[in-house]
Amino acid sequence: MNCDLKQELDKLRKRFELTEAENVYLNKSIERMDKELHEAKDTSFHLSHQIENSENLVKKKEAELLAMEKRIKASETLNTEFCRAIEELKMEQEESRRIKEDMDRKV
Repeated sequence: MNCDLKQELDKLRKRFELTEAENVYLNKSIERMDKELHEAKDTSFHLSHQIENSENLVKKKEAELLAMEKRIKASETLNTEFCRAIEELKMEQEESRRIKEDMDRKV
């Protein structure tokens, strides 16, 4: 009976040692996963921050582009008016030349 009890104790000791080894392994696994989770959270935070900065930059560039488009339209309008004024001056010059020629013929 003593021998059976000793064998039973050995089995329990081995089972306990195995359970302890499993617990150590599981604790290390949990620590590793916790570290990986924190690293993932940090990476996620940095990526979110970069995305936010990129979105702000895109909005700024869109505003700059809109301002440039307005300037281009304004310069196109001014260019059209300038061309019209040049044509009017050319017509006035041509009319003045004709008037001068008429006056020169009369004299």
